[in-house]
Amino acid sequence: MFTMRLYTCCFCFNLITGTKIIGAIYLICSLLLAITYGGALVGVEVFKNFLTEECEEVDIDCNKEKEVFNIVAGIYIAKYLLYIIIASVLIHGCRKTIPNMLLPSIVLGVLCVLLEIIYKIAQAVMYGVHWENFARVVVEWLIQGYFIAVIISARTFMKEMIANPDMEMNDDVNTE
Repeated sequence: MFTMRLYTCCFCFNLITGTKIIGAIYLICSLLLAITYGGALVGVEVFKNFLTEECEEVDIDCNKEKEVFNIVAGIYIAKYLLYIIIASVLIHGCRKTIPNMLLPSIVLGVLCVLLEIIYKIAQAVMYGVHWENFARVVVEWLIQGYFIAVIISARTFMKEMIANPDMEMNDDVNTE
């Protein structure tokens, strides 16, 4: 059976510390994005009069556009609140050495990358490939893939630590 295993995170942290850092990155980004989308919802209501005038000039149904925006922003807020919970569970799982608490982050990470790949392929088929955006997205996928590999490796290491209580956290570089 093939098992993927890293022994350090970013070549300088052990797996547990690296996974905590990844969890903190997820948590901070999710908080900022949830606040941003919440602010956007408030901003639409604040600039309602201005937007109504602009929509009339362009001949767009502003009320319909605002409703669609409110729904989309609400979905994104719910998504980032879910990310906040999962990032917190990831950090807690690392702190308490509970390998199964890392699973939600792995599942969500893989699912998001796969959905993003499908979306970008569909977008490229419909609108053509924009290479400047495509390169950025590929770099994001590679970083996300590395983060997922670190979390999977940390989970494997935690399972080994539980199976072998004499194992120390600093022994995660095993050359045998």
